[in-house]
Amino acid sequence: MTHGGNDTWRAGCVSFPVRRSGYPARPNVVPGEKSGSQRVLLPGPCPLTPGPPSVAKCEEGYLCDVCGGDVEQITDSDLYLRYVIGELDPEVLHTQRERHIKCNPSLAQFIVDDDFPAVAVEGLFDKRQLDPAYVREREILITRGFRRLREVVGKEDAIINYPLPEVRARNEQKAL
Repeated sequence: MTHGGNDTWRAGCVSFPVRRSGYPARPNVVPGEKSGSQRVLLPGPCPLTPGPPSVAKCEEGYLCDVCGGDVEQITDSDLYLRYVIGELDPEVLHTQRERHIKCNPSLAQFIVDDDFPAVAVEGLFDKRQLDPAYVREREILITRGFRRLREVVGKEDAIINYPLPEVRARNEQKAL
């Protein structure tokens, strides 16, 4: 994934302007068979996937890997939440599967915010079963990440500026 400035984003074979939801926009969007699914019509073949030259399978939409629903907003995105908190390297962001935050309860349970319904996890990954210091640390980080996603919506900012400040600093350091 590369970012071509403040108003475009490049993933694989296609560049897109960034839209208000914070997600890259898709030109020439055509409704798919499933509710919320989309396909992008391209002028030529997509080098990332085989198939007819007019349909890029690599850009079918942001569908949740768990429930199959459309992840319409960046504020609902587990992928971008993990990116802004530093758990996902920017170089592999475009290769990862998307899911709703709520569809990843082991991560969602750490969001402590009035605008996000509390999530309870049963079993080994239940935060009530974990070390309280670790839980507090995760709650602070992941809640900050969730709030950061809400901050970037509608801003015309480069995707490389989405992460939390300490994550951006680490990414810049790694790039040297």
